[in-house]
Amino acid sequence: MNLPFFIAKRYLFSKHTTNAVNLITGISVLGVAVGAAAMIIVLSAFNGLETLIRGFYNTFDPDLKIELAEGKNAAFADALEKQIAQTPFVEAYSFILEEKALFRANNREFIATLKGVDKHYLRVTDFENALLHGEFFPYEPEEDLAILGSGVAYHMGISKINMNTSIEVFVPKANSSILDPMSAVNTKRIYPIGIFSIQPDFDVKYTVVPIKMVQQIVDFETPRFSSIEIKAVEGTDIHELQEALQARLGEDFKVLNRDQQQVSIYKVLQTEGLATYLILAFILMVSSFGILGANIMLTLDKKEDIKTLWAMGADENLVRKIFFTEGLLTSFIGGIGGLLLGSLIVLIQKFTGIISLGEGYVVDAYPVELRLENFLLVLITVVVLGFLVSIISTRKLNKKSLLN
Repeated sequence: MNLPFFIAKRYLFSKHTTNAVNLITGISVLGVAVGAAAMIIVLSAFNGLETLIRGFYNTFDPDLKIELAEGKNAAFADALEKQIAQTPFVEAYSFILEEKALFRANNREFIATLKGVDKHYLRVTDFENALLHGEFFPYEPEEDLAILGSGVAYHMGISKINMNTSIEVFVPKANSSILDPMSAVNTKRIYPIGIFSIQPDFDVKYTVVPIKMVQQIVDFETPRFSSIEIKAVEGTDIHELQEALQARLGEDFKVLNRDQQQVSIYKVLQTEGLATYLILAFILMVSSFGILGANIMLTLDKKEDIKTLWAMGADENLVRKIFFTEGLLTSFIGGIGGLLLGSLIVLIQKFTGIISLGEGYVVDAYPVELRLENFLLVLITVVVLGFLVSIISTRKLNKKSLLN
C-alpha cells in the first residue's frame, strides 16, 4: 500500500490528542458536504427547469427547421422538395407560410401571426397534444378555419363557449400600392375550430391556419413558403442530418436545430446555470479552507509522530505527501457525502414532489433531474479545490518549522 495514503488514512480516522483537531476536521468535512449537496441540488433544479421548458417548445418546434438566408418568403420549387425528400433519415416535412395580420372580433383588435400549415404538419410536430379545445383541421381543410393560440383567443374574447364567433382578418397585399391605401389590404373572415396552449410566447403570437388561406389572403400569384419543418427518423443523429441538409440546400437556406430555433431562451438558461455554478463553487471554495485549518492543526498534533518518521529516515517530501493526501481525503469524503445527500434530496423531490409550486402552475412540484455530467462536475470541483487547499497547507511544511 502507498505509505503516504496509509498514514493519512490512519490520521483521518484515528483519535487525536486534541479534541479541537477532531472538531475542525469534522467541520471541514461537513462544510464541503453541504457545499457539494447544494451544488448538485441547484444544478438538478436547473436541469429539471430546462427539461420542462424544452418539453413546451418541442411540442411546437420541429427536429429541424429550414429558413431562408435572406428574404421573408420564397416561391415553392419541386426541385427543393425533391432534395429534402431524398435526404436520408428525413421522415416527414411540412411547408410553412407565416404572415402578420390584424385580428378583429367582439369589438376588439389584436395583431398576431397567421401560421399557414399544410396537411403534413401533424407528422412533424406534436401540435395535436397542445390542443385545449376543438380539433385539428380535416385532411383537406377549408380555407376559412383557424386554431387560435390561447393568448390570441383571450385578447379576442373567444373561449370554448363562444368558439363559433368569427374573426375578421386584415393582411397587407403582396404587391400593394401606397398611392391607394384602401386597396393595400385584403380582408377575410375566419372561424375558430380549436384553441391551443403551448407556452405564453407562442400562445399570444400564433394562429394556425391552412397554408392555402395565407397564400390566398396575401394574393400570392404562385405558392410560396417561409420555412420548412423537418421530422427526423427516430434515433437519427440530428447534427449529422442538419449538416447533410445544409450541404444539399446551400447558402440560400439555414438549417436550424431545436436549440438554434429558440437560441435566446436556451442561452439564458445556460448563462443562469453557469452563474449559479460559479457562485456555489466560490462558496464551496470558502468551505474548503476549513481543510487548511484542519491540516495545520493536525501537523501540530502529530509533531511527535513526524519526528519519529524523520528518525526512521523519512524526508520532508514524504511528510508533505502525507498531509497533502490527508487534505485530499478530507475533501473527497466531504464531496462524496455531499453528493449522496444532495442526490437523496433530489430523488425525494422527484418522486414525492415535496416542494410544491402551488396552484396555477403548469406542474404541481418543482421539476428536478439528476444528470451524470453534473455529478462528475461537482466531484471534480471538490477534488480540484481540495487539491489546491492541500498544496497551500503543505507547501511550507519543513523540518525546521516543526522542530522549533
